[in-house]
Amino acid sequence: MVGGAFYFDDRVGVTEAAVPRGLKFSERVDQFGVALGLLIALALFLGGGGAGYGLQNLAVQLVAVALILIYWDRVVTFLGVTPRWVIALLAASLALPLLQLVPLPPAVWHNLPGRDMAVASRTLVGAADAWYPLTLAPHMTVTAALSLVGPLAVFVLFLGRTESSPRGGLYLLVIAGLLNFLFGGIQIVSESALGLYPMVDEGRLHGFFANHNTSGLFFVICSCAAIGLVAAREQPVWERTGLIVSALLFVLGVLLTNSRSSTVLLFLPLGLAAFVAWPRLKAVAFGQRFKRGGMFLGLATLIVAIVAVLLVSSTRVMTTVDRFDTLEDSRPAIWEDTLSAADRYWPVGSGIGTFDEVFQVDESLENLMSLKAGRAHNDYLESLLETGIFGPALAVAWLVLIARLWWRVRHTPDRFVAHAAVLALGGIFLQAILDYPLRNQSLLCIAALLLGALVACQRNQRDKIIV
Repeated sequence: MVGGAFYFDDRVGVTEAAVPRGLKFSERVDQFGVALGLLIALALFLGGGGAGYGLQNLAVQLVAVALILIYWDRVVTFLGVTPRWVIALLAASLALPLLQLVPLPPAVWHNLPGRDMAVASRTLVGAADAWYPLTLAPHMTVTAALSLVGPLAVFVLFLGRTESSPRGGLYLLVIAGLLNFLFGGIQIVSESALGLYPMVDEGRLHGFFANHNTSGLFFVICSCAAIGLVAAREQPVWERTGLIVSALLFVLGVLLTNSRSSTVLLFLPLGLAAFVAWPRLKAVAFGQRFKRGGMFLGLATLIVAIVAVLLVSSTRVMTTVDRFDTLEDSRPAIWEDTLSAADRYWPVGSGIGTFDEVFQVDESLENLMSLKAGRAHNDYLESLLETGIFGPALAVAWLVLIARLWWRVRHTPDRFVAHAAVLALGGIFLQAILDYPLRNQSLLCIAALLLGALVACQRNQRDKIIV
């Protein structure tokens, strides 16, 4: 990294001191770095609508496939330098929806749990003896499988260099967060979705996302990234101030989404900020580095005070606070029926993406609503229904992987990048208890970028590369 820009260089062992600070921007950011940034931008702009926006998702996926083909040498490098256990887990995640699409002989699929109605309906049309896959809705499982192309491209291309800058991934997130805040602000002022998605609730900041909860989570992720960058290295005062202002804007963005779950998740970036600031506050208090630290602390305090005044006087922010007065929710009823449905298809599941196709069979009359549930509003329960034992097992495996990566780099120079990435990924895992954050293309790509930054931290520590 040079002055906050992306320096993507394939020379192993390049150190920060060896990079001339007088380089032009075009010399610091190579073609590959630009391509990766454009893929993230495209995923953010087009991929925030979920399965209901197939053409937009397809555009992201086609660009992802094109970049994989264009930079095939990076894929080969990725396979050569990435830990085998990371590749194995990635392969297992990609294989799950594909295996659910493999046609099975009648003697097999007839005896799969929960297939009684499928057997009966196909018998009526004389198709009971044909071969069918495990999934009860192949078209939805194909859609789910294709949704993995974008994050796969981000993960592989980010790590497909002999030298990857973990901080580069966090800077990408900060830039993306600022764009989302700007776009969402324009939406609120103009009271229009600007042609992207129909505005679900006027007055809420949606940005590039159809779901205000997902937009709020994205701001939580970006605030973790900004705070992690503040502590990751010594920057000029203007750059550090810019990162702090960005983090504060992201906190404001969370509140403007009116998302209760995302507001609660603000404890993640705020906890990281306290962890980062405490040593510096102690140093200032005891007169160490007083001149520089005092100026920095005073500027940060002024910014916080201004933002606090704006928050207190904002009726839109108070709307978010008022939402906590009413916590009645239909989610527990949906969860109860989802567990009943999951028991019907245990242990193989009904197929990824089939929730809306199979849930109504087990929806109890006392929990019946005027609108379809659409989702389980708990990704773990929805995965339990759709994949049986396999999806939850993969989720546990990813959690173990993330914890292992963080443990290995917790005392290295990249530790603050790792802290930020782990907390941001933790926010995704936590919101999945109440929502479905990874059911859209944008957040899948963002999660892949965070995971790539975490793997890059471990790889740099292993190879002793200073980035």
